[in-house]
Amino acid sequence: MDSFSKLHPLAIFLYYGLAVFLMIWLAHPALNALIWILSLPVFFGRAGRRKGISLFGISLAGALLCLVMNPLFNQRGLTLLLSIGGRRITLESMAAGAHMASMLMASLLLFANFSHYMTSRKIMTLFGRRLSSLALLFSMILRFVPGAARDFREMSAIHGSGPAVWAGFFGLTLEGATERSFSMKAKGYGAGERSSYYYRRLAWREVVLLVFMALAGGVILWQEAAGLWQARFFPGIKLRAPGPAGWLAPVLFYSLPLLVAGKEEIAWLLSRRKITGSSIRMNRLPLCRFRS
Repeated sequence: MDSFSKLHPLAIFLYYGLAVFLMIWLAHPALNALIWILSLPVFFGRAGRRKGISLFGISLAGALLCLVMNPLFNQRGLTLLLSIGGRRITLESMAAGAHMASMLMASLLLFANFSHYMTSRKIMTLFGRRLSSLALLFSMILRFVPGAARDFREMSAIHGSGPAVWAGFFGLTLEGATERSFSMKAKGYGAGERSSYYYRRLAWREVVLLVFMALAGGVILWQEAAGLWQARFFPGIKLRAPGPAGWLAPVLFYSLPLLVAGKEEIAWLLSRRKITGSSIRMNRLPLCRFRS
């Protein structure tokens, strides 16, 4: 467990909410590439190499699908590259497909990291007291995908992947959701305000992180309002990004999980070096002389 996962649930929720909002609001392929580059090490560090390679393959397949399908169905654009069966393949439609692919890959990584950091316990802590039904639904949604994937792998390993397996899989999924809803209702969930043993107040460093996130997000929004972030593909391609100094705020904002976790790693390396590099003084035993 790294330091970012130990933050208050409100800080984690606000960070990833603001990260997704900025990605959608700016809608710039260069920013999507930056998010993907900075989010991939976080996912590998949290989920491991095997799951990281699996998610990378899934996101790459989805990106290639967007890259291929968009030029086939979108014939807008001025620069004609070729014609297939009477359909115009334009440079602008291919650029728009690449933009959609980059946004898909970046959003998949953001939501994957969010689901790792924002566990069901933290969601119930954050929304359970006031919005108990929303907290329960949100936690069920986050737990649905990994649980459903695990159940389907187990069923397909035993019975194959025929239509009967799919029918049984959907039945098992609906049955599990129904049983959990009846179980929570029988326990009186949502009948009143709910307390949580995990609840704690924001620490001073978490307040500092919230202020930093607000400042970095404000700088990025100001850049977008000033026209420094522009991405247009139709009728012609127009891309504009800020200069090297303007990338400081996005890089610092989207590398915040790496910076928080890196601080802990650097402190551990320094402590280990101090421990292993320190001289261990051995107590010298006095020499005993034996006289005959």
